[in-house]
Amino acid sequence: MKTLKNTRQMVNKGFLLLMLCFAFLGCKKYFDPPDVFEEQTIVNVKRKKVLLIGLDGITGADLKTIAPPKIQEILTKSKYSYDGWTDMPVSDAGSWKNIMTGVSIGTHGVADSSFDASSTVIGGEHDARAVYPTFIERLQGSGKIRYSAAITTWQKLSQKLFIYSDFPIVVANDALVKDSTLKKIAEPNMDLVIANFNGANKVGLAAGFDANVPEYKNAVLQLDTYIGELLAGIKARPTYAKEDWLVVITSTHGGDGKSFTSGSKRTRNIFTIYHQPNFVGKELPAQPVVDGVTTSSKNVLASLSAANSAAYGLGTTGDFTIQFKVNLKAVPSGSNHATILSKINAAYGNATGWEFMYEASTKYFRVILGSGSSATLKFLVGTQVTDVNKWYSLALRVHTEGGKRYAQLFQDGKAVKEPTDITGFAMGTASDLVIGTIASSLGTCTQNVNQLAIYNTAISPQAIQNFVCQEQIPDTDPYFNNLIGYWPGNDAQGTVLKNYAPNVTGKDLTITATSGTNFAWAPLAAWTCTPGKLYLTHNSDISQQLYYWFGVNIEAKWVTNGKVWLSDFESEFIK
Repeated sequence: MKTLKNTRQMVNKGFLLLMLCFAFLGCKKYFDPPDVFEEQTIVNVKRKKVLLIGLDGITGADLKTIAPPKIQEILTKSKYSYDGWTDMPVSDAGSWKNIMTGVSIGTHGVADSSFDASSTVIGGEHDARAVYPTFIERLQGSGKIRYSAAITTWQKLSQKLFIYSDFPIVVANDALVKDSTLKKIAEPNMDLVIANFNGANKVGLAAGFDANVPEYKNAVLQLDTYIGELLAGIKARPTYAKEDWLVVITSTHGGDGKSFTSGSKRTRNIFTIYHQPNFVGKELPAQPVVDGVTTSSKNVLASLSAANSAAYGLGTTGDFTIQFKVNLKAVPSGSNHATILSKINAAYGNATGWEFMYEASTKYFRVILGSGSSATLKFLVGTQVTDVNKWYSLALRVHTEGGKRYAQLFQDGKAVKEPTDITGFAMGTASDLVIGTIASSLGTCTQNVNQLAIYNTAISPQAIQNFVCQEQIPDTDPYFNNLIGYWPGNDAQGTVLKNYAPNVTGKDLTITATSGTNFAWAPLAAWTCTPGKLYLTHNSDISQQLYYWFGVNIEAKWVTNGKVWLSDFESEFIK
């Protein structure tokens, strides 16, 4: 017992000693650093919202002349253009289809108030089942918007395109469009509001689409007043400080005289304004525009029969010049070269005639001249690597000097190499004149060809240089009367490329498509010698800017025709 007791006493003493050690350590002073209070960064993400205002029948040129006061006020915080475009043939329905789907008329085919696709707009066989959803549907599907509203006086527009909004509203006049739009703007969870005003269009049809017509000018000013009220309505929202509004104001089409269907530039000229409080005001420098048809692979060609195109064969004697603009969209790979423009019976071998080709192995342009034997083919090969989606000017100049005949290739106004002697070379005339890839070509190209000109003389090298920057060949050109074929290729509609050479008839190129293939006219960014970035604004671009604004990725399968450019300025509004 004594031993056990002693053991317990020892344990108790040890425990007390251990507690004293802990107490001693607990009383020891250690360095106590000062308190550090880190400032918490609070990121407030503003909710994205959009007001889209579509004004029927106001040309960009007239809006610039009238300079409505409310619109002028917001330009200091807007990206805008008076030089935008809509498609041919011009219609209210087709223009709204462009805006709502991001697809151009050459794809959707809507050209009248039926909102049905027309086979006269889309060449070849049209698939009537093709569906192009509106940006309302795509934004709803993305989950980026909660509620949307679309207001118009046109019931058919509401039924065909605005119906996909949560609140498609049809009212009797523009004043009620304004009132209904203000009510929807005021609703807390409304993220997308579309307003369509038709008053200027009605006045233009009755009195004339012109800034100098008092009735038309007053109609535009009235719409400007409505726009001012809508902008004030946005700022009056209790949650405005927590929101990020993009206001898009655009016209659907212009007008000329008392019509908007003539196809003139005034009927297609629109304006577009993108307004956001953080934008630095900028009028977008305008990209020149041409209309064009894309000749695709061996499926879409523009051609003139051998019987009607004999004058464009180079034969054995005489001086000629062939020049044109080309923009390659898709090119062959490997060594499968492809024809671009030709009047030749075969792409290779025992060929007779002439052809411009893309040489896949080098990425050079080249011309082949043939007199019936593969052993004597003449190759005029470029030296500059070419890119897709870029315009080039090509020319073949055939001239006689000192009793000899020469051929020389020019690219972008510059002679590629020394002239090639072709004296006595018989190139014939018995082949079709073809834009596109002919059947015997191993490779295929997809391209736009514009401003094709054939002269019965060797124009000067300086004239070839001048052609590089010319929008078109004017009738004041010193060689205009030497034109025996001139196909600008910007007809904008139909199935022919008209020949505008003087004193020439029956020489139009016919556009054809193989079974199951469509072709379509579309406005294209043209060649230019103006430095700096230029913008081609088109009403089919609007949906792309809205997708970008709401943070929705554009999928390739949507086949939209426009492109996002608002991102060029994101440093101004992404803080």
